[in-house]
Amino acid sequence: MKTTKIRHISPILSVICLLLMVAPIAAQAQQPDAALTKRLDTIEQTVSEVRQLPLKQPIQLEFKTREELQGEVDRDLAAQYTKEDQARDERVLLAFGLIAPATNLLQVQQKVQGEQIAGYYDPKTNQMVVVRSPSDPSSFSAMDEFVFAHEVTHALQDQNFDLDALISNEDKDLDDQSLAILALIEGDATVCQVDYLKANKALIPPLMVQLNSPDLSSEELDKAPAFLRETLLFPYDQGMTFVDALKERGGWDAVDQAYSRPPASTEQILHPDKYVANERPIDVTVPDYSAALGAGWSPVETNDMGELGVRILLSGQSESKADANRAAAGWGGDEYRAWGKGDQTVLVWRAAWDTGTDADQFTSAMSAYEAQRWGVKANNSAAGQHWFESSGQVTVIVRNGQDVTYVLAPDRATAQRIVRSL
Repeated sequence: MKTTKIRHISPILSVICLLLMVAPIAAQAQQPDAALTKRLDTIEQTVSEVRQLPLKQPIQLEFKTREELQGEVDRDLAAQYTKEDQARDERVLLAFGLIAPATNLLQVQQKVQGEQIAGYYDPKTNQMVVVRSPSDPSSFSAMDEFVFAHEVTHALQDQNFDLDALISNEDKDLDDQSLAILALIEGDATVCQVDYLKANKALIPPLMVQLNSPDLSSEELDKAPAFLRETLLFPYDQGMTFVDALKERGGWDAVDQAYSRPPASTEQILHPDKYVANERPIDVTVPDYSAALGAGWSPVETNDMGELGVRILLSGQSESKADANRAAAGWGGDEYRAWGKGDQTVLVWRAAWDTGTDADQFTSAMSAYEAQRWGVKANNSAAGQHWFESSGQVTVIVRNGQDVTYVLAPDRATAQRIVRSL
């Protein structure tokens, strides 16, 4: 699901990722008094100085209770994430083995975002929503200030770089690119947030007290499928590392320049040197195999996984994340297509690798993933092919030079029709 609202949903990972959780309150949030308004103005100016970006116009603030914000999250997700979108995503993620059967992605996202969200900035309306307590509208804790500094950075980004245009210009068929752009945006805000804390060290003691509060929770996030959890974390933790690397090379100017040449893949976020060298993804295309599949099959989705997606996929069965990361590190580009007929799915995923060694390493890791996933050994019926057959499902991994193709089908005959067409 894509949205233009830059929501601060950073999960509990470290000091820079923690948000204040408060109990739902039914009353409507009141506007702050003059003293708090003045304090917010001061924070905005300080963040502007820390980030070295001008505040070109006042930030429009709207104050809501957590219950109001939860209701808005639920409505937004239900409106933006259609039943068709949900069915498509669940089919594809299930085909990859990234979710369990009967997973309801809409409900999972609503629970996770409701638990984690502490406000957002919307570049379409230039408005920032801040969570307030209706019983004490003048209160503003160290955590509130820490989170507010993050959101102010988004407003500064929008006023200087036009976030709506940046998001609108991304390739809608490439989730990997979209996630990379979000990592730039959120990584920038997270680095600025930490720099703001360094410039206001008096915030640290009360902030640490709040970080140890029992009100902080990540229960729903912890229960979410790893693919959703890791992609939610990625823009904040890896985005911060990426922006830190740019800032070390050329200060905030180097970060500013990234908005005119945004990262093209999660590979560039994971390996900032590849962004600096402008190493772009290899263009990979999976043909339309509808004719080979025959009657009754309909296209479901065309998209990509990116290096991050490969990492998450392999880490689900790998003995260690480090092993999965090494197997994913030679990623050059990829694309997958999925078709559906009733409850049956055909998935064809092609990945290009930087070297033959990288292709070998991925083939080995993916074969181990399939063997563990289905509980069967590979049946190597041809050179460069690894077949796995279990009840009602057949998969095959085909290595061809530096390209590796993965095919999932409901039976061997269907898989063979695809393999013969490769």
